[in-house]
Amino acid sequence: TLQYPDYAAWQRRYLTPERLAAQAQYWRETLSDAPALLTLPTDRPRPTVQSFSGGEVPIAIDAELTQALRQFSRQHGGTLFMTVLAAWSLVLARMAGQQELVIGTPEANRGR
Repeated sequence: TLQYPDYAAWQRRYLTPERLAAQAQYWRETLSDAPALLTLPTDRPRPTVQSFSGGEVPIAIDAELTQALRQFSRQHGGTLFMTVLAAWSLVLARMAGQQELVIGTPEANRGR
């Protein structure tokens, strides 16, 4: 079986400066027209310096709804994560009144 040191060695060989530059250029071009800011309605103006402090709204999804969402995800060839992320992006887009928005998620080992 593949061990993590094997993967790390492969990645070191694969991610040459040229390949990294090409990937960075691809994303710069792909996201060049992306909205810079999500214009959500707020109850006060945005601060001049971003602080990343904020509140939270806890949401509980019961087992029955989770199962229904899993089934829906499988039925459409996706994962539960994809379904929930799509729903969240729809909520954000509607709240902001924007047709397009950008949501990034970290991923690990998806290309290998």
